[in-house]
Amino acid sequence: MYQFLRTRLALILVGILLIGSGSTVAVQASENRDHEDAEQVELAGWTPTSYISNEVEFWVPRAGDRFEVDIGTNIGRLIHEDGEAVEFEVVTGVLRVVRYAGRRYFAATPVAEWVVRETVIKRDRWTFGKTGRFIRMYKNGTEYTPYGIHPFGREDAMFRVAGRYGSMGCIILREAMVDVIQETIRANGGEMKVRTFGEVSQV
Repeated sequence: MYQFLRTRLALILVGILLIGSGSTVAVQASENRDHEDAEQVELAGWTPTSYISNEVEFWVPRAGDRFEVDIGTNIGRLIHEDGEAVEFEVVTGVLRVVRYAGRRYFAATPVAEWVVRETVIKRDRWTFGKTGRFIRMYKNGTEYTPYGIHPFGREDAMFRVAGRYGSMGCIILREAMVDVIQETIRANGGEMKVRTFGEVSQV
């Protein structure tokens, strides 16, 4: 009888040890999955963030902020250095070949690293909104390009375009967001890093 009880006790202890080790494996597997998920997000193009909001009205620009646009979803983000971010809708280039400003080209907004630093006031208030603001984008920080960030005269109609693919390649924001972008450029000493990424298909 005593031997029987000892055997039972030994089996119970072995079971407890196996369950414990299984839990450890499960926790490790879960941690690995979380790490893989984080890597997937980073690979997808978003800068890792600690907190994301869509409450633009409470966003306060800071030195070191950067601007990212996913042209696959047409969502933009302003991101603080600590990872806090605010996201909002943007409009990017139409997904077809166009003739515009003396050029024939596929008008999807290019995927690249940019720097913005100068605002030009345009007379064309239909294309560049009621304030005419055009913030030029320099590819890799140095290469002058025809691309920029600007509002649009009929912004509500533009933001209803299918998929929000409606520009000739520029990034279109609402007038209020252009205000925020300009405040961000000032907070950064007169320039701001911009990144466009993602995938679109020519149609």
